[in-house]
Amino acid sequence: MKPRLGRFMTPDWAAKPVTVPYASFGDPQTLNLYTYVENGPVNRVDADGHRDYAQSNSGNPCYDTASAECAASQNAQKAGQAAAKTAQNQVQTLVDAQNAAMANSKYAPNTPTAGTTHCSEAACDIAQHTGANTTGVLSDAKGNNYPANTQINNLANPKNGYQPVTPDQAQALANKGVLVFATQHGADHGHIASVRPEGVSGDQPRGSSGPILANVGLFNGVAHQSAVFNATHGEIVYYAPNQ
Repeated sequence: MKPRLGRFMTPDWAAKPVTVPYASFGDPQTLNLYTYVENGPVNRVDADGHRDYAQSNSGNPCYDTASAECAASQNAQKAGQAAAKTAQNQVQTLVDAQNAAMANSKYAPNTPTAGTTHCSEAACDIAQHTGANTTGVLSDAKGNNYPANTQINNLANPKNGYQPVTPDQAQALANKGVLVFATQHGADHGHIASVRPEGVSGDQPRGSSGPILANVGLFNGVAHQSAVFNATHGEIVYYAPNQ
């Protein structure tokens, strides 16, 4: 007895002969003739009965991996991942430079003589290790650091490529790995420190308010602005590279 063809599921049709029309061998659900829209009828539609869901999967440009939209999406994703990795590396470079300066025995307070501090040397050192050009701003042409007040005056000169930023902006930039300086001009000698990214493992900043700083001076270590600068001694100004 011959079976009645109407009782059986038959493969989809195609304009020209193909092995399995409208199927993707990388997706077994497309081979299952007993499911509707790959068993996802809640968020998919099949407008023409050929199981082509590109229209209903507009939120996923790579539903069709061969599409130009998918290629653009993948390129954007790769670019985003590369940018994130670059930013992460930039933050780590800044942190490593600050750690090295704070731990440098030559920059310890009162070395080599009593009352000696080394904030200007550390600022120049950190800048050089993060790839910043210090010549004419933090150091002379031979790389020798200027005194802190001279460095601060140079940072304040717009021609040197820096601009004043708010404390909040300073912290946000440092969190991205940008080298930002906290400064206070003094009558005899000023003080300069670099802003530290937030959330560095192991950090326990002194103080309680203001941006976090990598300080080299009367003490070497991580501290909030409130533990490094005394506002009664003068204005505290943050300088960041022109963006």
